[in-house]
Amino acid sequence: MAMQVGGVMQKNDNHAATVHLEAGAGSYGFLHVNANGERFMNEDVNTQSKSCSKELQPHGIAWTV
Repeated sequence: MAMQVGGVMQKNDNHAATVHLEAGAGSYGFLHVNANGERFMNEDVNTQSKSCSKELQPHGIAWTV
């Protein structure tokens, strides 16, 4: 859909420039905190679990530090 409105694919690869946590960044020291500055989850879970957990935080807001 993005290409239909002017987006382009990378010239050197055939997919979008994204990095999922399971693709290597999972070993980095990320911390997930909510709007109150509280850590609310185990960061060593899959991306879907992280997304669902963040939606349940106050005002649906969370940050990855």
